[in-house]
Amino acid sequence: MQESKSSLETERGGVGAAAQEAPLPVALLVFLENLGRIGDMALPAWMTATVDFVAEEYTKLALRVQGVHRRYDRVLILEDARATGADLRAALVALSRTHTVDLLVLSHGNPNAIIGYQGKAIAAGSFANLIAQVQRDPALLNLRAVWQMNCHGATMLHVWRALGARSVSGTPGVNWLPEPALSLFLQRWLRGEPFSQAVARSGAASERFWRRLYRHSAGEPHTRLVSSRPIVFGADSHMGSDRNPRRGVGAAASSTPPAP
Repeated sequence: MQESKSSLETERGGVGAAAQEAPLPVALLVFLENLGRIGDMALPAWMTATVDFVAEEYTKLALRVQGVHRRYDRVLILEDARATGADLRAALVALSRTHTVDLLVLSHGNPNAIIGYQGKAIAAGSFANLIAQVQRDPALLNLRAVWQMNCHGATMLHVWRALGARSVSGTPGVNWLPEPALSLFLQRWLRGEPFSQAVARSGAASERFWRRLYRHSAGEPHTRLVSSRPIVFGADSHMGSDRNPRRGVGAAASSTPPAP
């Protein structure tokens, strides 16, 4: 005798309950602004514009080659005039309504600030209102992992954690090893390695590569290598899981470390 639909739903806990536990789609938000800088070199305007264009196009190609568009349900890139603090905050909120969000910060940085469009600093303090909103309503953001290329990214760790991020990484000083660190991280992260392991192994491999240029002196590592070593803060995440931070890791992610 065939069971009725209602009896099956009762036995299995109901279709509604199952739907609530379904994993959310995952979005990748990319904050991309190069500015055409090469260290402290003073370049003519045309060369700055060329470096900016080539660097950003290379980065977008690298993201595609590494497979982010295949692995993520949605990829949103904020670049040029959209690489602003207001656009970044708005995108985090908008994507979080329907997705679990990972963030790549691919820009320059200063202590306690990201450098956005036209060199404008997006200071840690500019996130204060959003942090206050998240403290009142933790479900406002659904931020899982944040990987930062920006110099002094470690000084922004407390901001991302306050916004609910489960896993965050950043360098303590000037980041001299942006590549191959980004590509190696994406390779490991997208194939399912834990966030902390993907960051550590990609950072170590990148350091081995650049050690040919930045050689040890008197048995001590070069200062540029030391300042570029990523720090990981928070709990661990995995590309293939942890898709519901609001339900699964909200409590752990809501604890905010003190500002550096």
